[in-house]
Amino acid sequence: MTLESLGGGVASDLAIAQLELRRDTIEQVIETAYREGVEVLLNPSPAHYLMPEIYPMIAHLTGWTNVAEYFLNLRVKNIVINLAEKGAYYSNESGSGYVKAEKNCTVIDTSGTGFVGGYVAQYMAQKQKGEWDIKAAVQYGCKASARVIEHLGCLHPIVWADEVDIPLKSKEAEKTQEI
Repeated sequence: MTLESLGGGVASDLAIAQLELRRDTIEQVIETAYREGVEVLLNPSPAHYLMPEIYPMIAHLTGWTNVAEYFLNLRVKNIVINLAEKGAYYSNESGSGYVKAEKNCTVIDTSGTGFVGGYVAQYMAQKQKGEWDIKAAVQYGCKASARVIEHLGCLHPIVWADEVDIPLKSKEAEKTQEI
């Protein structure tokens, strides 16, 4: 497998994977990305065994249960545990902490919450500046998630960066004032 085959001929800045495909395929993608200098974000669900030598190749790992210490011991660089309506826990070599979920939202549908997309967008923005603050990326992921769950379905409500800080109630109020 080559870098070109991963991105359809376009070099990626970040490869995102989850374990819904065959284990050997995911491991090959991670190994190829790592060898070519592309960072990897892995959502390890559904849970499957990976070869131990794969974990140090993972820059970001997101998940749903408190397994951070286990994966840090396997040398995954950044761990984010999504705690749904409670927020998210994060941990890396710089430290660990907890970010509360956004409360200023109207929950309609929690499938495909947008947390990973928000986290990745913030990470890539920071990376372009040569910075990295995992807490800020997790906070942004929580805010993006709050905007997505205010809609039915997970494809239509993908939010733009300028919408992350605006709750649906505020958008509706603005529309009412315009009429």
